[in-house]
Amino acid sequence: MVKIVEWDKTLKHNQKFWQTTKPETINKARGIPTTVRNKRVIVAEERIRNILKLGDNAQDPVILSKDDVLDGFRGMGYVGDFRQKKEIKRNGLTRDWRFIVHVIAMSIAHRKGGYDNLNLEWSGAMLNLCLNQKFNLSGLIFNYMLENTRGHTWAMYPRFIQMLC
Repeated sequence: MVKIVEWDKTLKHNQKFWQTTKPETINKARGIPTTVRNKRVIVAEERIRNILKLGDNAQDPVILSKDDVLDGFRGMGYVGDFRQKKEIKRNGLTRDWRFIVHVIAMSIAHRKGGYDNLNLEWSGAMLNLCLNQKFNLSGLIFNYMLENTRGHTWAMYPRFIQMLC
């Protein structure tokens, strides 16, 4: 019973977060002023970076070109057609790489479902993470949070939202 009550609190907390968001430019930087646990908070890329401690920085790339992503995945043995849908399909990879795609899609990608593929942005993130190259993952997460403010997709990033305060 306790777990159901805690989950219910998390859902309400998450809904409240997305309902009170409105992106703004504050001191020449993009931010999302909102309410978290009845406190006024400004979510910005730097705040995400500090909380999640991903080891990235603002100068790292947030996106790779389609050609760079495709070349990297071809080096991993990818056999799918990337040019039509601009997504890496999990079944075009070997079993080991399929597992990594699944983990990224389930844990940090901007997904509500459909965990069998990764879009261009998350494919680039996976590629750079696997190759131990610099990538601005905090910036990518922040960009998707900005996108969520337009549609109030309140189911996204529930654990992270709890960490903001």
